[in-house]
Amino acid sequence: LVDAVVLLEKQCLSHADINAVQTLVFQFSEYYEKQFYKNQWNWLCVCLTTFHQLLHLHEVLSAIGPTYVYWQWPMERL
Repeated sequence: LVDAVVLLEKQCLSHADINAVQTLVFQFSEYYEKQFYKNQWNWLCVCLTTFHQLLHLHEVLSAIGPTYVYWQWPMERL
């Protein structure tokens, strides 16, 4: 996941970068499900919507562009 975040901080993303982010996020998701959720109903609470939203990140990157275009960090500093 850290490798994906490093890619997301770039000012310009290529299609290869977006594909790499998608692959890294999917790998993280699979790891998280196996290690924490384990397909057990009583552990469903560890499956946060934030993690699900990560799975759609590549779609947002393709449609809008790099994260610096729409991130909220500058607004949080005010």
